[in-house]
Amino acid sequence: MRKLLHLWQGGKQGRQPERREATRLIYPSDLRPVLKIENHTLEVINISVNGLKFLNPLHRKIGSNVFGTLCLLTGRSVDIRGKIKWEYGNEMGLMSSRISESLITEEVRVLLRQKSKDENRASASKSREKDKMGPISNQKLASSPGFSGTALTWTPSIHSWMPTSWMPLDGSWDF
Repeated sequence: MRKLLHLWQGGKQGRQPERREATRLIYPSDLRPVLKIENHTLEVINISVNGLKFLNPLHRKIGSNVFGTLCLLTGRSVDIRGKIKWEYGNEMGLMSSRISESLITEEVRVLLRQKSKDENRASASKSREKDKMGPISNQKLASSPGFSGTALTWTPSIHSWMPTSWMPLDGSWDF
């Protein structure tokens, strides 16, 4: 699990050593599971085998003993039983032993797959942007005054279009 968490965190060096005995999975703000307690649905910031941290932005009254359901990104739901150990601002810490290491490992895998999909979408989007710029068609290039040719190719090193194959119509290279 630690190797997967290391992958998820991008292999960041220089992080503070973990002061807790259990490793935590910290979720990105745009992709988080939820904790359902009674009629409240609350975003989970991180999980470990010892418990979780969640947001309570409306400062709803939640007793010290909690019974709820953790709805994970994997689609699985886990009944949670535990005690609120701390509250700071709109964050709360819940101690619970109901979260297994295997559940956390599955969550990391979901996050890594999502990250890969996002990176592929970003790459495809860049490719579509490049496609919008050209290449200029054979017909357009052939109709350019004084030139005949086949296509232009985007050359990133000089941020410009360069002819793939061209020459002046009169055969001379003096221009």
